[in-house]
Formats: sequence, structure tokens, C-alpha cells
Amino acid sequence: MRAYAVAFLGLVALLVVGCTDDNPKTLDSKPPGGDSVVTSDGVGTNEQGTTPDDGSVPGEGTIPGDGTTPGDGPAPGDGPNPTDGTPPAPDVGPTKCTSAADCSGYICITTTGVCRTTCNNDSHCASGYICNASHQCVKVTTCSDATPCIPFACNLAIGQCRVTCSGDSHCASGYTCVNGDCLKTTQCTTDAQCNGYTCNTSTGVCNLTCSTSPWNSIPCATGYLCSNGQCLKSTACTTDAQCNGYECITSQGVCRLSCNDNGDCATGYVCDANDKCVQGTACTNDNQCSGYNCSGGYCEVFCSTNNDCANNTAYRCDPQSKCVQSTACTLPTQCNGYQCYAGYCNLSCWGGGFGGGCVSGYQCQNGVCVQNP
Repeated sequence: MRAYAVAFLGLVALLVVGCTDDNPKTLDSKPPGGDSVVTSDGVGTNEQGTTPDDGSVPGEGTIPGDGTTPGDGPAPGDGPNPTDGTPPAPDVGPTKCTSAADCSGYICITTTGVCRTTCNNDSHCASGYICNASHQCVKVTTCSDATPCIPFACNLAIGQCRVTCSGDSHCASGYTCVNGDCLKTTQCTTDAQCNGYTCNTSTGVCNLTCSTSPWNSIPCATGYLCSNGQCLKSTACTTDAQCNGYECITSQGVCRLSCNDNGDCATGYVCDANDKCVQGTACTNDNQCSGYNCSGGYCEVFCSTNNDCANNTAYRCDPQSKCVQSTACTLPTQCNGYQCYAGYCNLSCWGGGFGGGCVSGYQCQNGVCVQNP
């Protein structure tokens, strides 16, 4: 059997050697989260022609644009960090369990023996825990006033601290509700008091977010760029050479601080999974890219769909946004809950619940297909 597999792989290698990329693209497709100077984001489709339920997990589908809702309030201290736009590390997959005791505040899906790692409501949390605005299960805190709940208010009707908000009344005094979180209000009369954000002179408080949306633009203070709803300090420039691998936004005279795609990087650099521009590897075909796609003359360095991996080979995009070798298949039953696509098993899925990439009887959790409870 091993000899057959080796012979098969040898034949595939002969067929692809010398071939150029059949599907070149000018920009690297990736989840949004870079500089918000791009004022609109399209929603792509996956390679099998369907639109993913949401964009929270890398898989075969591309991810929709940023839905950040602007709000008003203070920036310094408790507001968004104006100097750090690094996204969190990707989830490593589900934890095996037999009960909620194994799941650090989440429930155990006992039929599959897998812990939940995010929540959409309190039923996804273990006893004594509640689902907050960041879709995390946190411990319930009892209260009779807002003191133990700051920055949130006390829900006096049930005697528990709130952990998310839908209005300022759900926040303690001196805090403002922004995208489900309560952030400290800072009084201001000028932008200089707002740590990179602008002062909302109509309310007299610092903005807590920024937006380049043409329908609701909230700019940053001079010298700062709006990146994923945060105002980040930038560098003055006239050319890309001054921007350490990033593009110079000549219309504003500042360097980009993060990237959405390769077009946000200087020549010779590519955008990685952490929204950073890194030195690229020149290529003319996929065979030079260690399982990744050769796009625009440079190797991809991460994947959000299988199309970012070497075309017509055994490489598939995994939940950690890496192109890794997959297993040959002819039927979905050979793929442990994933779909069999173009002769190889998928290694990830997209969307929540019954998202794409999984076969019937399985659902997508954090990019992994797990059996339905």
C-alpha cells in the first residue's frame, strides 16, 4: 500500500512540475482586521460556491467585512489600546471532556466529548457562569449595587453583575456602553485629551472607537490611523521605503500599521495571518511554496481558504490558517466528519453551528467539525 501511495504522489509531482499557477490573484484574500482606511469589504464565496454563515473561523469561505459599530465615550485608560493592534492567537481546537468540570466554565457536549470554547448565550456556560460580550463564559458575581461590578452595573432584579451591555444604563456611573462593553468616560474639549482618538464636542467626551465608513465616519486624531476600530500611532511618509514593509498611504502621508492583503504591503512583502507585512518569497509556481499558493509572484504565507494552498495537490487549509497535507478520499465517510473535496479531505470548516465544510451529522466549532450532540 505504501509503495502504491509513493507511486501515486510521484505521478502527481510530475504532472505539476513546471506548471504556473492556474488561479493567480493580484491580492491575497484574508480576513479583515487591517487598516480601516479601506472603506468597504466584500463578502466572498467559498470554493464550492456557497457563502459562509459568518466569518469567524478560517476555512474554505472568505470572511465578511468588519461590522464594528462606532460609539462615543472615553479613550484613555479603559478605552481601546492605541498602540497594540495585534489579534489574539488562533484557537487550537476543542478540548476533550466528560463533564463541564473539564471545560473551564463552558459546558461539555457529552455526546461528542468536546468542550465548548465560546458562548452565544448563558446555556453554553457551566453552572455559576454567564456569557459576556466577548462570547466568553465568566463567573457570576452577586451584587446589591454597582461596586463589585464596575465597569458594569448591577442587575438588581436578579442580584447579579452584568457582563455585557446594550445601553449606558447597563454600565456603572462614569462608563459608556460601546459594542457590548462598558468603557470609562473621559471628559474633553480637544483631541489632545483623548490619547489618539477624537473628542466628540457635541457630548464633551472622547470617542472610544474610529471608523472610516462613509455613512458614519469617526476619524482619529492627527498622526493616528484607524485600524480595526482602534486609533494607532503612525509614521509620516512619502514612499513605501519609509514604512518598514508596509504601504505608504500617500493621500494621508502616513504608513499603514497593519494589512488586509498583500496590496497593503510594500513590494517584496506579503500580509501574514497576524495582519503584519513580512518579507515574501518570490515564486513562479506553487511547487516553490511548500504547500501554499503562488500569487502575484510571491508565496502565500497563511490561508483562509483551500484556494490559498497549492492548487490541485493534497494541501488543505487547517483551523490554524496553515496549509498542511491532507488525505486522499473518494467519499465523505473517509474524512472524519469533513467534506471530501477534489479528491482530498477538508481539514477545517467555517461558520458557526451547521457551517460549511462538514458532512451531515457534524457541526462546525472553532474551525473543527464535531459530531452533533
